[in-house]
Amino acid sequence: MLYCLWIVRAKVRQLVEDSVHAQTTSLLIQCYITRMPTKLFVGGIPYRTSDEELRQTFSQAGEVLSVFIPMDRMTQRPRGFAFVEMTDEATAEKAISMFDGSDMGGRRIAVSIARPMEERPPRQ
Repeated sequence: MLYCLWIVRAKVRQLVEDSVHAQTTSLLIQCYITRMPTKLFVGGIPYRTSDEELRQTFSQAGEVLSVFIPMDRMTQRPRGFAFVEMTDEATAEKAISMFDGSDMGGRRIAVSIARPMEERPPRQ
């Protein structure tokens, strides 16, 4: 998948530099933009949930690129939420509609598009 995106980027650059195929360039850029990976925030997951379990669950909605379950620094235990990266916005939206508010291991999970981390003051 990453190799494919690299090829599309290179082709778009070449076509833009050539400025001959404006319509083709526009279509390639639209294709590239709509196929960008989308990261989801998954909150309220059971603490015993594994990366593989999340990957299998979310693959019902489409291709999963990555799964990340943050660990607590002190206890080295999962923090109860995760990030799941889907191949594009369409599969991410499908995953949200399928799993937001659903039950996972006896807990109700929340699924949404991940937001960028907000700046925080340095810890003392």
